Amino acid sequence: MKYWLYLRRSVLGNWKDADLETKRLLLEISGREREGWLLAEDAKSISPQALAAIDRLWVKYSNGRFGFSVQRDIWRQLGCKSSDNMQQTISENKFGEFVRWRVGSRWLSEWDDFNCDLQAPPGSLPRAYIFALSGWWSFSKGWTGYFILNFDRIILKL
Repeated sequence: MKYWLYLRRSVLGNWKDADLETKRLLLEISGREREGWLLAEDAKSISPQALAAIDRLWVKYSNGRFGFSVQRDIWRQLGCKSSDNMQQTISENKFGEFVRWRVGSRWLSEWDDFNCDLQAPPGSLPRAYIFALSGWWSFSKGWTGYFILNFDRIILKL
């Protein structure tokens, strides 16, 4: 419960802090704090109830602009499809461009500047958690594999 209160304070005060706290919470819920990243089975183990609790705070304090459910709805509105193959999909690129995680033909890294305020595109936050996904890890190491391997596994649980 104390963690939800910390996230609530973060959302109220600073979107970037709330974003980082969301990533930290997902790692903690999965028991992967030490590793700092998630495998596909870790993403599957995150309960929909935990995601919903985090999502409610994002949606409430952003007036419906941010949250996992907002990302899920955008994913669906864009006609995005889930895939288990190890290639970047058209759906991921389409979603990434819509929320400005992908600019031109380049995915923004966790070190790139990203607008973490209410002027950010709808659905673009939370964002830091994608850098804990194993697909991002492989991408950041220069592999050409999947960028957001478990992204849809998280947002589609709501």
